Amino acid sequence: MERQTCLDRLTLGLIETLQKKRDVCDVKLEATSPADSAHIADWERQNGCSIPSDLKDFYLTNDGLQLTWSFQSRHSTISLGRVAVNSLSKLNSLNCTVQKVSSLQPSLIDIDTSDDEEEDCSRPMPHFDSRSKLFELDSCDPYGTVVLVYNVQTKKGAADQSGNIRQVLPYIWFLDRSLQWHWLADTFTSYYRLMLVHLGLPEWQCVFTTTGLSSEAQRWFNLFVPHRLQLDMNKGIPCLEEHAASEELFVNQLNWSRVQKARPQTTDKRRESSLGKKSMSSSAVSKQQSQSAAAVAAGGAATRSASAMGFATQSSHHQPSSCATRSQKL
Repeated sequence: MERQTCLDRLTLGLIETLQKKRDVCDVKLEATSPADSAHIADWERQNGCSIPSDLKDFYLTNDGLQLTWSFQSRHSTISLGRVAVNSLSKLNSLNCTVQKVSSLQPSLIDIDTSDDEEEDCSRPMPHFDSRSKLFELDSCDPYGTVVLVYNVQTKKGAADQSGNIRQVLPYIWFLDRSLQWHWLADTFTSYYRLMLVHLGLPEWQCVFTTTGLSSEAQRWFNLFVPHRLQLDMNKGIPCLEEHAASEELFVNQLNWSRVQKARPQTTDKRRESSLGKKSMSSSAVSKQQSQSAAAVAAGGAATRSASAMGFATQSSHHQPSSCATRSQKL
């Protein structure tokens, strides 16, 4: 019972939240026993890195985590959500050693940047060579990998007085399929909370990338967490701000207040256009009537002139005959 209560607190009540949602089924939590301190010390000694305190507390509570849930459609069940953290034994290194690199076998070092311009930033970019130590925190196949990144400072002045190389605290980065790095969180606690509030939906890490979500992932977001995209943008995520500036943001930017304001104007314009069409049609009809009346009047005038001309012709024809009769009488 205490173990179940601990797991509920570990997931921040996500299991109960999912079970209350409509069309959600098969909510399963695969938890393992806690890791011991000796195991953690062995990992730190082998990899030459100190696990941050929040991640260490997580492993001392539970050695890895995997929470899955499905969506029940009308005809089938779709495996959808996944909240996972690799166990300590699966926290493997992703670095490429110099011994493995050769001209015949290309490696990730070949596509890594060689300049150190970004090393002056507060969050140095990860590297596949000795400048960084990379450990797989979660394999988000097939769209990327969540990586725990230690940036080893090898520049002049980066070593302490004893000559040992000084290491900064690790960050959480997302490595997508195109081998591009995208920052997710400064600490494991922040990343863990992000994973829970996004319900472990497919491609939720892509919200923090310049690529964005696929159309299918957007439909799942709109169904289960429709508010998350807007909240992420309001928090000032750099990639989302860049997309908003370039008007290529995948979030629906429809402003309903403008739509409501535009409705009466649109109706008035339609009424004005319909009234204009009616007035134009009535004027056309009146014009046609006036033209027909003018044509009738012109036809009547022509008829009257023709009859007048006929009478004149008849009178002119009768005059010679009368003159001849008078001459005969004389």
